[in-house]
Amino acid sequence: VLKETKVALELNHEFWRKSPETAVRNYITELVTEWKNKFRAETGNYPEPKKKVYSQRALKNTATDLEGAAYNRVPRLLEYQQVIKAILTRFLEAPKQAVGIMEGGRSSESVVKDVHAEWMLMSRQMQAKRQRI
Repeated sequence: VLKETKVALELNHEFWRKSPETAVRNYITELVTEWKNKFRAETGNYPEPKKKVYSQRALKNTATDLEGAAYNRVPRLLEYQQVIKAILTRFLEAPKQAVGIMEGGRSSESVVKDVHAEWMLMSRQMQAKRQRI
């Protein structure tokens, strides 16, 4: 019906989209959104969700928080470096955890605490293996 009547083409003109009447603009937006949703439901052609982009400042602040939390938990240099590597490995394996920190779902301290506990357990297991050999 839209192709036959070319209503959508008409409503795409600047006259309608930039109408001084807010009610007209809102009604056109609702119509177009409804048409898009119907089209997508019929064709199964849904757009890919937009990826969230974080600012350099937000990324730097989060990295600083992670480093501070790691250093507070493990101030000795060698252990600190190993915990940082473990955190980076975890983020590479499960990027949603890094996103969780960026979006405030999890604190840097809780991630560092979990990674440090895992690292300590793994370290003890490695020492036990060495002692058996």
